[in-house]
Amino acid sequence: MKAGFLLFLLAMCLSVQAKLSFKLPPYAKYTASEKSINQAKDALKQYLVGDANTLTNLFVRPTMCGPGLWNLLKDSPYFSKPPKAKSTARIPLPDGKFQELPMALLQSDYEVASFRKALAVLLASQGKLTIRDPNRDEFMTFWAVIPFDEINAPLLVAEAKDYTFICMFNKGKVFWVDEVRKMQIKK
Repeated sequence: MKAGFLLFLLAMCLSVQAKLSFKLPPYAKYTASEKSINQAKDALKQYLVGDANTLTNLFVRPTMCGPGLWNLLKDSPYFSKPPKAKSTARIPLPDGKFQELPMALLQSDYEVASFRKALAVLLASQGKLTIRDPNRDEFMTFWAVIPFDEINAPLLVAEAKDYTFICMFNKGKVFWVDEVRKMQIKK
């Protein structure tokens, strides 16, 4: 009986899910575990730096570069050969209309390497990053861009001098990254 109860408590502790400090919008779900969030925070602190080789520990293929970050990186000389898979995000505006913003899915080794090099240059100019949970505005900006309602992996922010990067993980690596402080959403 005691062993069964201990197993139950252990299972409950392992399934504890992180809570954000604000109420999520209807239909949005955030179900990442506290353990996976802590591991992701450690990975960002260690590997999100201005060095393309170190960034290989975070960014593998495929990597989705959201519209805010793509706007900053698309003109980099590292993208003289643009990614094959570009898309647009339809952002809902308060007046009921939509704004379309370009973004890129980086699929080949060459595309992801180009992305890491361009991002390393940007990160090198930003100084020390602060890793934290997203606030409501950052979450809402990110959620407006993604095509799904459930986020079941860590979603974290790396706040820099001039930019705020939001990173969604998948299997221990950053799958989706965007810049949400300066994203140009027309009001």
